[in-house]
Amino acid sequence: VTGDGSFMLESQELATAAALKLPIAAIVIRNDAYGNMKRDQIRHYEGRVIGTELYLPDLCTLATAYGIASERVTEPPALLPAIEKSIASGRPYLLDVVCPIEGL
Repeated sequence: VTGDGSFMLESQELATAAALKLPIAAIVIRNDAYGNMKRDQIRHYEGRVIGTELYLPDLCTLATAYGIASERVTEPPALLPAIEKSIASGRPYLLDVVCPIEGL
């Protein structure tokens, strides 16, 4: 389980998971920001933010490029079934879990 900003620093590990056929799921919490830094900037600097917005590729397309199954989760009730599906697959899997920043 990782945030999207952190995942972009380690996304090359999808190649390792694919090459070794590791039965693991990467669960990426996607909010298109370095969330903790953005929250702190909003709270402490009168809402001004800098360097916290991310532009991310389509993570499911990225996973597919590595030959890894993937799924985008946009609604909370879909999360558990997606996790169960990823585990049952027995192969590398990426879940792109959309979780917008709200109420900072």
